[in-house]
Amino acid sequence: MQKEAIVEQCQARMAGVDVARFLAIVSMFAAHVGPTDRFGPLGRAFHLMDGLAPILFVLVAGMGVSLLFQSRTASVSQARVRLIWTGFVLLFAGLWLQELDHGIRVILQHFTPLFLLGAGLVTLHKHLLLWLGAVLMIIGPVTFLYGLMYFPSLFDREVISVLTSPAEVLHRLLATGSYPMITYAGVFLLGMSLAKFDLARKVVAERMLLHGFAAFLGVFLLVMVLESFGIYASGRPEWNWLTLTRSHSQMPLWVISTTGFAVALVGLCLLVVPRLEYWFRPVVIAGQMALTLYVAQLVVFHFWPEAVRSRDLLVPAVWKTLGLSLGAVAFAVAWRVRFSKGPLEALLQLPWMLRWR
Repeated sequence: MQKEAIVEQCQARMAGVDVARFLAIVSMFAAHVGPTDRFGPLGRAFHLMDGLAPILFVLVAGMGVSLLFQSRTASVSQARVRLIWTGFVLLFAGLWLQELDHGIRVILQHFTPLFLLGAGLVTLHKHLLLWLGAVLMIIGPVTFLYGLMYFPSLFDREVISVLTSPAEVLHRLLATGSYPMITYAGVFLLGMSLAKFDLARKVVAERMLLHGFAAFLGVFLLVMVLESFGIYASGRPEWNWLTLTRSHSQMPLWVISTTGFAVALVGLCLLVVPRLEYWFRPVVIAGQMALTLYVAQLVVFHFWPEAVRSRDLLVPAVWKTLGLSLGAVAFAVAWRVRFSKGPLEALLQLPWMLRWR
């Protein structure tokens, strides 16, 4: 009975993480569909989701790494090999997908250095990972700003694709690309740390919700105080850019506030989903097929950009985002009726499936 209870708790916490992963996909839909520079409640919501999408995606990916190593289906060395394989598959897939005409900065290839980092540090204690992630969330963005100020030509944040030289690919993955490791490593390690706690305990989820929202609100209040004293970012990159909270600015206050919101969102999922898991089941399934859905949206934006984008009007953007989200859930559920895994998720396990056969 005790073993069955542990299995149920693991399934419950995984369901909450799966829902959070799908919310990251929905945030990406919103960021790619609608205008992110409008005012008003709807405009600010789209702006928030534009910045939330990559942070939440990276946070949940870090949690997934720790959960993989906690599973009993593979040893630590086997889990490391799977993680390294996944990283290199995503590298080549992301570089190729960037060549499509969708106008989206693909994030997949940027997971490769993060997964390699996770494979090396996953055995560290959860509190050490927590503090290391917190420190990197400050040092990384500050280093990025230093590069912008004194080496602007090296920090151009250009996208990388199959046509980019290997040296440039490495340079942009680590420091200067669309989602550089120097900025996102701290968020990834924080996710790894959180998944090492007992996520099935209600108090852990409540602390994630409380502390995450406190970080988000604290940055908001700090910026208000700084602006009241006339301290705000403007013009060319200078040290006053440390006060920036604009989405994708790579600055520490943006990273901290958005990560706090993402942690609070994951905590909320861990509190709500286990109680209503039956009703969330379609969303859980969609979250388990996040890679397939992410690539599918790139294909959709490549072939039918005018049908799915709404760069000027907010209300149509809401409906199109909702339509893409519902379509993603419907496709995931229909696929899982016949198959146990999504098509691209199965690709990540192909070597082990062939070996088993």
